[in-house]
Amino acid sequence: MPLRIGLVLIIGAILSVPPKASACSIPVFRYALERWQATPYDVLIYHRGPLSVADRKAIQQVEVVGEKANLEVTEIDLTKKNGKELTAIWEKYGTDNPLPWMIIRYPDSDANSPPAWSGPVDAVKLKPFIDSPFRQRIIRKLFNGDSAIVVLLESGDKKADDEAAKILTTSLTKFEKDFELPKLTREGPQLRSEVPLNISLPMVRLSRDQAEEKQFIDTMVRSQEGLDKAKGPIAFVIFGRGRLLTALHGKDLNAANVESVARFLCGACSCQVKELNPGVDLVFHASWELFMEVELVTMPREAKTPAKLEKR
Repeated sequence: MPLRIGLVLIIGAILSVPPKASACSIPVFRYALERWQATPYDVLIYHRGPLSVADRKAIQQVEVVGEKANLEVTEIDLTKKNGKELTAIWEKYGTDNPLPWMIIRYPDSDANSPPAWSGPVDAVKLKPFIDSPFRQRIIRKLFNGDSAIVVLLESGDKKADDEAAKILTTSLTKFEKDFELPKLTREGPQLRSEVPLNISLPMVRLSRDQAEEKQFIDTMVRSQEGLDKAKGPIAFVIFGRGRLLTALHGKDLNAANVESVARFLCGACSCQVKELNPGVDLVFHASWELFMEVELVTMPREAKTPAKLEKR
């Protein structure tokens, strides 16, 4: 693509900030949860000429589903003049499909980047792309105060998967024990919610064989060029409002890199501009803004958050 989820960016971000250089004492993971809105995916609906009543209804249903997640729907009539990029996307990824047809794009991707998903204009078929049981589990954990979720996508090789899980669990447990969060100050941005502020980096395993998670898995492995060809287990680090920070696999899945990623997430937010930070947003069906507002103003935590899940 390439998308901004590289380890080099993360390590560079850590090394480029001298101690106490930031005016923000809030950890990156918490600043992202409270302030970084999820970037929408473009849902491009291509059609030719006037739409039938049935097709118009189908598009409206897709729009309703899209409102529940970080999606933005745009219609493109191929009988009219469209921008070069929209035309190029259709010619590269859509011409062999029946109209109307949906092509969903990763945020900030160019015309040559493969789509996150494509298919007929059907809200039922779109729903697995925006939501799944595992994603709801991640949402609950983030709402309940976990700093980030490390998703270990298993390869199917039990020995390799268990070795990766051991590296992650050992490294993350040690980091949680040894690292101290930045001391909050009255300078700069302040916390906006009552979500517990602590270091909690649970690792959860995800099998590639879970059919209901296929769209979620596909979105993650297609988020970085060549990642879908990677062999062996892959560790995806998700924080904030469903932001994928990086993917560790092969030789990169080691204790030193796990610590670097954790240190970046739990350190003071040195750059408050989301777009200048590494990562790419995934698609989640979650009322992030509503939760933050309610959390801060009215309701006690246990009255509105789902039941807490086990840490590991």
